[in-house]
Parts: sequence; structure tokens; C-alpha cells
Amino acid sequence: LDKRSPDVAGKRRQRQHEKKASQKIVGWVLGILFAVLVIVGLMGYRYVNSALQPVDPNGKTSINVTVPAGSSTKQIASRLEAKHVIKSAMVFNYYVKFHNIADFQAGRYQLTQRDNMDQVIQKLRAGGTSAAAAGQLLVKEGATVEQIATSVNKLDKSNQNLTSKKFLALMKDQTFFNRLAKK
Repeated sequence: LDKRSPDVAGKRRQRQHEKKASQKIVGWVLGILFAVLVIVGLMGYRYVNSALQPVDPNGKTSINVTVPAGSSTKQIASRLEAKHVIKSAMVFNYYVKFHNIADFQAGRYQLTQRDNMDQVIQKLRAGGTSAAAAGQLLVKEGATVEQIATSVNKLDKSNQNLTSKKFLALMKDQTFFNRLAKK
């Protein structure tokens, strides 16, 4: 009995020592795991927050994007990402699902890289045009109809609907202005 006591006491001390060592290891593993989760969470938050911001806050160029009828949200997001209007199609998809947005309109849109995610979504919900832009024309403040007609004449000649004569005739057409007023 006396000979077994020291062995039993030694084994008990050894088990307690092993138990403390294993608790320390578990504590370290849990601490490291927690730190990794916090770091991944912060990185994810920064990624999503960055993806919601404009691609280029100082961007001035218009980007033409066409959304065909029947396009899914994923297809729209892929187009927007490919045209560099949004930073991440994945974030766009999750954002739209999280906010329960599903009423995007088909059409042609002129978007910019300075639009944030909410602005892009708002434009896609408002609807685009059904026809492509025939050209760009800068009308300076105070310009007369004749001066604008001269500028129209300088546009792409391949479009026969864009002539200075047709523009001047349209500017004298009261029914055209009545239709515009209804819109």
C-alpha cells in the first residue's frame, strides 16, 4: 500500500500537468481562431464597403450599358462589372437580394464610374431608353436654335435623321413640344 501511494500520486500529478498543458493549447488555438475570424470579418467588411463606393469618384466619361429584356440580376451585375460601372458583381447580387430589389428595367443606360451602388440601382429601376443615342451634342447656354442646328449638322453623317433641316423643322413643330410636355 505504501509503495503504490507514490505511484498513484505521481500519476495524478502527471495527469494534472497534462490537463493544464492541453488547456493552454486549446486556449491558444481558440485565441488564434478568434483573431483570424476578427481579421477575416474586418477584411470582408472593408471589401463590401469598398465595393459599394464608386469605381472612380472623379470619373467623367459616360458608359453605355444595355440591359436586355429578361436579364437576371446576375447577368446585369456581370455586365456592370465588365463595363467597370461597379467593382464587384458578387457584392451587387448580395446587396440586391439583401434589400429585396427585383424590378430592374430593360433598356440602354448612360452610367458613370462616379455612381455608387445605390445610384446605379436607382437608375436601373427608373428605366433606360429603348433606342441608342444618336450622338452627343453640347448646347451652350444662350445658343440660338440656328447655332444648335449648325452643331447638329456636324454630327455623324451616317444617320439621315440628324440633319439641321429636320432639327429646325422639329423646333417649329408644336405637336412635338406638346408630346414632350406630357412626358
